[in-house]
Amino acid sequence: MAVRWSLNELAQLGIDELPVDAVLDVKKAVKERNAQVQDVAPVKVSGVITKDQRGIIATIHVATTVTLPSSRSLTAVAVPVAFTFAEYYVSEHERDLSRFTNDDVVIQPEHDVVDLETAVAENIVLHLPLKVLSPEEEQGGNFQTGDDWQVVSEEQLTSQRQETVDPRLAKLKDFFADENGDKN
Repeated sequence: MAVRWSLNELAQLGIDELPVDAVLDVKKAVKERNAQVQDVAPVKVSGVITKDQRGIIATIHVATTVTLPSSRSLTAVAVPVAFTFAEYYVSEHERDLSRFTNDDVVIQPEHDVVDLETAVAENIVLHLPLKVLSPEEEQGGNFQTGDDWQVVSEEQLTSQRQETVDPRLAKLKDFFADENGDKN
């Protein structure tokens, strides 16, 4: 199935919608856009391209698996990515875009050619998670340590802060105990 169409070709479609169902290899394009991506599985793409009063709109569902480094240990983690995006395509020569709202994603493709591979690659990069953890790291274990440092969870940090008394304030603890008649 072709995944590149000119806007003119899409506007002249005799049908109301063009179904899209393809498997794309966008690994190179995604890795060019995000250097942390280690691998991208073949991408399953499905959806429709339709015409409405405002222009050509593509509503596409994307499903793939992207391999990214763990945010904590840098080990490779396969992350499933699935989402749906919708984009309007209008001629690069068109200047009046007032018919669109601020929520509409409007693309003016170069040379008026809609390239679905490019759109899918860009949207995959936009939908990558910022925090990536391996299954072991998600379960709370596997914290890294080094000379004079260690990674701790927020719960551990909070309990350490509660147990630790600022040495400058330690004497005040005894002062208030004497005043109340209580000796620890």
